Amino acid sequence: MKPYKISLKKIHIPNTESVLIPINSFDSIPIDIKRFFYIFNLTNADLRGGHAHKKITQCIIALNGTFEIKSSDAFKTQNFKLTNPTEALIVPPLNWIEIYNFSSEAIILVTADDVYDEKEYIRDFSQLNKYENSIL
Repeated sequence: MKPYKISLKKIHIPNTESVLIPINSFDSIPIDIKRFFYIFNLTNADLRGGHAHKKITQCIIALNGTFEIKSSDAFKTQNFKLTNPTEALIVPPLNWIEIYNFSSEAIILVTADDVYDEKEYIRDFSQLNKYENSIL
């Protein structure tokens, strides 16, 4: 399955300009959230990601600022740009991602459907195809 963007539900707070965006498992986003983390103090030259997951699905949100995401598999490369906290990118397993071109105030929020396990990562792109072929 390929990564895809979703829109997050916005709730406007009465009598203010504030907006609340709830993130609930299987409601706001199509995964059962078991872990979340955020990354900040990024520079435009930074590169995040550089890996794929064997079984984990992630949801990536630009809490603040903007950044781009390149997603690749053996057959196709897709490019996405996240520019506001009302959109998210769902990244299913076996998609190699690289996150780059951060604006100065960018904050990335990532939710995942499982806890951290280093054995779950594929950190060499050439191993991604080998792993996919081994499970078919």
